[in-house]
Amino acid sequence: MLLYIPLTLLICIASVLMISALQLMSISKNDTWEGFDKVKKLNKLPLGKDSISALDEKDAEKIISISGSESDAETTTGGTLPDNPVSNIGDSQTGEIRDHILNETSVVGDDYFSDTLFIGDSRMLGLSMTWKDCDATFYSAVGLSINQLNTKKVIKIDADTSYTVMEAIEKDGRDYKRIYLMFGLNELGWGYPSVFVRSVKTAIEQISVLCPNAEFCIMGIMPIAADKTVSIYTGAVANARIREFNTLLLGLASEIGDWYLDTYNLFADAEGNLPDGFAADGIHMYSEQNKKIISYISTHAFAY
Repeated sequence: MLLYIPLTLLICIASVLMISALQLMSISKNDTWEGFDKVKKLNKLPLGKDSISALDEKDAEKIISISGSESDAETTTGGTLPDNPVSNIGDSQTGEIRDHILNETSVVGDDYFSDTLFIGDSRMLGLSMTWKDCDATFYSAVGLSINQLNTKKVIKIDADTSYTVMEAIEKDGRDYKRIYLMFGLNELGWGYPSVFVRSVKTAIEQISVLCPNAEFCIMGIMPIAADKTVSIYTGAVANARIREFNTLLLGLASEIGDWYLDTYNLFADAEGNLPDGFAADGIHMYSEQNKKIISYISTHAFAY
């Protein structure tokens, strides 16, 4: 009788194990994922949009800095307005911070631009296409993000080879006195604006090693049309986020002792949108608007 009880228990345990094994064998790979996707799901996903949106700010910054990939930097956090969006960058800041907004000056000559470098995304590329007679150097490309200056080979300084922005600066060996940065449109979907701003700061620090005599100007992100979408943000929501980014960019310029050019208010209408007829796609400026930017840069000089 004493032997019978353990034997019965062993038979029951063996039966349960056999049934469980048969059930697992009948589950396909996809079914297994669907059944267990809530268990440590972040570890199973590639380091991309969904995973970064679930991380906290410090971890997201680490992934962006390691990957150098624009797709890794974007998130899907939803198109919500910041709690306290800044209505107008030029009117919202006072004192020492406002002192870093470039004020109007006399028109600069061609020699001002001979040792000036412009770095940026597709909007900067469009500016360079309009400003064909400028002596400045332009390192810009469609889709270029601030975290890709060391990784994205899109700059041609000779006929056969493409370089990253940092490689091009090192290779050309120019002693630039002024460097303008135009970024933020491709980074609008990043989950944490502060990560974008710190990426700008890191880029400036890295460029300063190659151009120790240069002063920097961070150009404000210009608005988009009310019916257009950038990343996951549309119209007024996108422009509210742009204003939030610009506020942080101005704060960065003040922090590091450089300059901010208010190109947002150069174009924003009363609702904070890019007016109709300023851009073919509601985002990238027509030649006439690029000429307005050129004039604005030429009458808001620094380090001259």
